[in-house]
Formats: sequence, C-alpha cells, structure tokens
Amino acid sequence: MEDHGWTGTRAFDVKPYRSDTAQEVWDLVRGCIRSYLILRDKVRQWNEDREIQELVSGLDVSDPELEALSRPSPENAQALRERSFDPTELAARSLGYQRLDQLTFELLTGVRG
Repeated sequence: MEDHGWTGTRAFDVKPYRSDTAQEVWDLVRGCIRSYLILRDKVRQWNEDREIQELVSGLDVSDPELEALSRPSPENAQALRERSFDPTELAARSLGYQRLDQLTFELLTGVRG
C-alpha cells in the first residue's frame, strides 16, 4: 500500500473475543496499529536492502506473449491450448528464490540489519 501511494483506509478485519472487556478491545486495536507499523517498516527495510533488490531485479520471468494471452477471450483460450511449453527449458531457469527467501526471513526475524 505504501509503495503504490494508497491513500485509503488501512484496516485489519479482526474480531475480539466475545468475552473481551472494552479495554481489551482497545488493546486489540492498538495491537493492530502497532502490527501495521512494524510490517510497514519491514517493507521499507526490504525495499532498501541492496542485496535483496539485486536478487529481485534478476527475477524477470515475464513472457510478453503469455501476457498478451492473459485477457479472457475464446481466441486467447485457444491460443493457450495450442501453445507448447518446454519443461526442460523452464526448469533450467535459475531464479535465486532460495537466497531471496532466506534474506527475507532474516530481515523479518530481525537477524538482518
């Protein structure tokens, strides 16, 4: 939401326990706000991490032909049915997801500064 300039409401769809007191409901609200702020800061850190962003920039797996066929239509459905995919070629792509996953985990858990 922050990266794309969302100006609307930021809200959590949570339900307090039926037995919660009014104070506990406000504790829940404060906790949700705090959680959002923590996650927002983690996104900022992720966006500013040079190594993570280098990995992300190398993840281009786009296929302009497939993107053109992504709009629903009978013609596109037929073209997708007729298209052949080379599993060997697809499997040969090295995307670096394992390293990206690890770096993201380290950032989220506070190990990566």
